[in-house]
Amino acid sequence: MWSDEELARAIRKATTWNDVAIKLGTPASNAKRHALRRGVDFAHLDRRTPIEGDDVASSLSPQQDLLRNAGESLAAAWFKLAGCGVGQVADQQPYDLLVVFPSGQPAKVQVKTSRRGVSGGVPCFQMNTRNYLSPTRRTRLPYDEQDVDFFFFIGGMEDMWLVPHARVLGQVHCYPGPEYERYRVRWPA
Repeated sequence: MWSDEELARAIRKATTWNDVAIKLGTPASNAKRHALRRGVDFAHLDRRTPIEGDDVASSLSPQQDLLRNAGESLAAAWFKLAGCGVGQVADQQPYDLLVVFPSGQPAKVQVKTSRRGVSGGVPCFQMNTRNYLSPTRRTRLPYDEQDVDFFFFIGGMEDMWLVPHARVLGQVHCYPGPEYERYRVRWPA
């Protein structure tokens, strides 16, 4: 066993709990438990609190302009909450998620996000893909019906739609107005 001073000295000189464990010859959990009981300061070792002070959540603020970065994750979370199996796919596929509905039916889902709104605040979703056969790859084409089964549109946390590809077949833009209300999805209450 070690003395209180040896424990305090090992903690002061360490940069990780593993360092403390090696120095004292005991599991890190034992050293931490003793440090707590003895009142030894080990804040510099506790990496689970990245922001000191008040609640971390109050220091974070999701930004609408970062929606594009979170689209696939939001859609995947929604599908999982709905009881579906979800797999993300490798790049260069015309769809973002492979979803298996509770019925066992698989579906290829393309996630689209939009921050832009037109009159009335309705977002505009671009539904086109690169023409990989074009030498410049600048040509944009509508998604082929063989490539995508559903579009998951996200215009914000309250503006999400799961639209069958057949509903927007051949379109390169979608403005989900009142006629898309039946495709609107919501987070659980």
